[in-house]
Amino acid sequence: MKRLIIVWVLACPSAAWATHTEHVVLVTLDGVRWQDVFRGAAPELLADETYVKDASVRARFQGDTLKQRRVKLLPFFWHRLAKDGVVWGDRDQNSPASVTNPYYFSYPGYNEMLTGVADPAIDSNDNVWNPNVTVLEWLEAKDRFAGKVAAFASWEAFTYILNTRRSGLAVNAGYAPARGSPLGASLELLNVLQSQVPQFWEGERVDAFTHHYAMDALRTQRPSILYISYGDTDEFAHAGQYDAYLQAMNRCDAFLEELWRTLQADPYYQGKTALIVTTDHGRGEQPLDAWRHHASQQVVAGQPDYLKQYPRGIVGSDQVWIAVMGPDTPARGVLANVEPVFTNQVAASVARLLGLNFNSAYPQAGVALPGLVE
Repeated sequence: MKRLIIVWVLACPSAAWATHTEHVVLVTLDGVRWQDVFRGAAPELLADETYVKDASVRARFQGDTLKQRRVKLLPFFWHRLAKDGVVWGDRDQNSPASVTNPYYFSYPGYNEMLTGVADPAIDSNDNVWNPNVTVLEWLEAKDRFAGKVAAFASWEAFTYILNTRRSGLAVNAGYAPARGSPLGASLELLNVLQSQVPQFWEGERVDAFTHHYAMDALRTQRPSILYISYGDTDEFAHAGQYDAYLQAMNRCDAFLEELWRTLQADPYYQGKTALIVTTDHGRGEQPLDAWRHHASQQVVAGQPDYLKQYPRGIVGSDQVWIAVMGPDTPARGVLANVEPVFTNQVAASVARLLGLNFNSAYPQAGVALPGLVE
């Protein structure tokens, strides 16, 4: 009988791809270190007034153990996502996750994540049109998802990473306002506020606008595939503001909680939606100031100021983490003693949750994460 079942499955591969997941939400937190996710706020950074000038932040996120600290920092992540899903990337538990691109910074990381392939020709963060097809574009081209894929990003480069000129994807990024007629009252207000508040960074708005633009779309347009990219964490880290970086992480955790609560309150999404949360690159750990930076040895070799201090590049900035929760993903929690996984597996994982095979179209892409679907 076993032999007959095996032959039937091999002859009918579509049966193996049946899933309960109809929608996927992919969220990225730019440049968030695995150390801060799994250990909580670093005591050595919290105690250093160079990086933490706000004493209230120090009191808010410190704790006697790493488990206390990480729950204080990311309560939704630890009470819900890590409990009901599966998480890769805790190197203290021998669960490594890494990028495969040779640069360890954002555009190469997002290209790898969304296309499944690290492209060495993408070697800057410049606003250049991505020649590679992302999993979002691939899904948009299917009748099942046409007009049902949306992306919201704090960084304006996502217009180029997702190549809206070619893909036709609906992307709201950077300081772009919501468009359409008529706009609801909430979008009208967001547009006005975004044009009036101070712009801290060139080409990148604060995450609160990205989040609420995305939430409005979720409630009114109900996309089947939603991508949200938050960026405050990376900006504050580069500025050396560990207190603001921690607060940004904590805000993103609250955003995730609101997002998940909204999905579960809507019958269109409830019990049929998977959530993937990850990051585009890591950051350094030693020496202490390395937490601010991320770059490979190859990149640092072209920057004399950094080369003197970091001759091996920013060690550890290739290290990432990935978390998944949804109706088809077993609740295995934080994995330990497992084989390495990589950022280039995210694109195929998005498709696999939907019962689709991204590698059939792009065989060079990384395969779906192991054990993703029960």
